[in-house]
Amino acid sequence: MVPAFVKAGVKGVVLLASNAEKLAATEKSVKASNPTIETLTYALDISDTKAVEAAFEAIRHKFGHADVLINAAGAMTGDGPKLHDTDPDQWWRNFVRSDPVP
Repeated sequence: MVPAFVKAGVKGVVLLASNAEKLAATEKSVKASNPTIETLTYALDISDTKAVEAAFEAIRHKFGHADVLINAAGAMTGDGPKLHDTDPDQWWRNFVRSDPVP
């Protein structure tokens, strides 16, 4: 997804993931494709509500807001509660990682 947005000429890209080294490599790739694009990387555990709130505060500080959010952090199992029926901390526990944890 990131290369498509970079190619489309977006003003900035925010990269969130749990692995800071991979984030840095992706940011480097973005800058190689478009040196003028603004980037923000933020390593966090997406299931940690406080970390997500802090990340969005960093996004607001740098960009004012986020226009598009692409969540590829996991896959829903389908048997959990609906988002609007539970608190975020409980809802995130209904996800399964799609990649093995090292």
